[in-house]
Amino acid sequence: ERRELGDALASELEKLGFTVERMYMPFGQAIPIVYGTDPKELQWHIYTAGWGKGALDKWDYSTINQFGCPWYGWLPGYQEAGWWQYENATLDELGIKIFKGEFKSKAERNELYRKVTEMIIQESVRVWIATQLAINPARKEVKGLTNDLGAGLRSPLNPREVYVPGKDTVVVGHNWVWTEATVWNPIGGHDDVYSVDIWRAIYDPAMWSHPFSGEPIPFRLDYAVETAGPDGKLNVPPDAFMWDAEAKAWKAVGEGVTATSKVTFDLSKYIGTKWHNGQEITWEDVLFSIYQTYDIMNDPEKSSMEAKTAAILKETLAPIKGYRIVGENKLEVYLDYWHFDPNYIAEYAAPPLQHYPWELLAAMDKVVFEKKQATYSETASEKFGVPWLSMILKDHAAMVDSALDEIEYPENVFTVLGTFYGKKENFESRKAADHAWFSEHGH
Repeated sequence: ERRELGDALASELEKLGFTVERMYMPFGQAIPIVYGTDPKELQWHIYTAGWGKGALDKWDYSTINQFGCPWYGWLPGYQEAGWWQYENATLDELGIKIFKGEFKSKAERNELYRKVTEMIIQESVRVWIATQLAINPARKEVKGLTNDLGAGLRSPLNPREVYVPGKDTVVVGHNWVWTEATVWNPIGGHDDVYSVDIWRAIYDPAMWSHPFSGEPIPFRLDYAVETAGPDGKLNVPPDAFMWDAEAKAWKAVGEGVTATSKVTFDLSKYIGTKWHNGQEITWEDVLFSIYQTYDIMNDPEKSSMEAKTAAILKETLAPIKGYRIVGENKLEVYLDYWHFDPNYIAEYAAPPLQHYPWELLAAMDKVVFEKKQATYSETASEKFGVPWLSMILKDHAAMVDSALDEIEYPENVFTVLGTFYGKKENFESRKAADHAWFSEHGH
C-alpha cells in the first residue's frame, strides 16, 4: 500500500512540474533516514508512512502530541540538540495542556483537542490518507482470543490467553521479527510495530487499556486514586522523595509542597515475582528504573548525549512532585495532574518501570554513558556515530554482558532517606544469572 500511495503522490507532483526521485526501499532501510538524520541535510522530503494502533485510548492525550506537536519529539528535528527543528509554539502550548491535564472539564478538554486537530490539519506535516481496519486470520480451533477494537489480535492479552485445546503451543505469524530499525532497549528503542508486538508479549505493563472501551485498567499494578482537582491541592508528605542528579541521592521534598492528586500503587504482584532468568524482582529494580529515568533527564552529561530523550522526559515528568514507599509493597506518587477520569490520573502517575533487571540497566548505562560504545536513541546514534543499542543483537548483548563485570553496586540508588532497600548479597548471583542467559541465548 505504501508504494501505491507514494507512486500516486509522485505522479501528481510531476503533473505540477516537480521532478521527483522515487526512492524505493524497505522499512528497515527507510526509517534511519527519515527519523535518524538532521532535516537540514535534505536526505528526504516526503515519506509514505504507516502507523499501527497499539491499544484503544478513550481520552487520547499522547497520540495527538506525537503526530502533530513538535515538543513530543516525533516531528522533523525530533528535539535532537543542534538539528533543524520544525517549530510551532501554539501547537506545543495546546498539546501540552492536553497531555498534562491542564483543563477543568471534559468540555474544555474536548475543545482543546478540536483546536489542536484543526491546526495539525492546517500544518499538514503529516497528511493522513486512510484508516485501515486490519484483518487478522486465526484458525477456528484457537480459543481465548480477544479482538481488541484498536489493536485487533495484536493485543497483549492474546499471547497470554490464547490456546488450542489439547496442545501446549500456539504459533503466531508476523511480517517481520527483525529489521534494521527493530531496536530493543527500554530507553529509546521499540519504535517499530515489529519489536513492540513481541516485547508486549513478554513483559507485564503496570496498566493497559480495556480492549473494548479504551479505559485505562490495572494490569500488573493495582492502584487507588485520590485527587483534589481541578482546583484543590493535597499536601505532599515532607518525606516524599525525588532523585537529585547533582547530589546523586534521593532527597526529601520537604515542607510546604502540594500536589493536585495522589496515586497509591500496589506492587505486590510485581515485587517478589521473578525475571525470565529466575532472579527475584525487588525494590532495587523499581528504584533503579526511576533513578535511571530522572538521571538521564537531569544529569548534564547524560542529557547532552541523549538530548531528545531528556527533552521529552523534562516535559512529561514535570507534574510529578514526589514518590513515597509505604509498607512492604506500596508506592505513593504525588503529581500536579487532574483528569475527569481518575484512571487517567493513575496512568500518568505510573512509575517508569523499564522491565529489565536493574543490573542490566546499569550495564547498559555503562555502555552508553561511560564507554560510549552505543546510544539509547536513534538520533543520538546518528549524531555520535556509534550503534543504536539493541539487546537482541549478539554483539550489542556482548558489550552489555562484558560491562556487567565492571558495574559497582549503587548503594546510593537503593538508599532512600536513610532506609536501605537493597539486597547486596544477591548482587553476584544476579550477574551470574545474566551471564548464563547471555551464554545460552546470545541476547
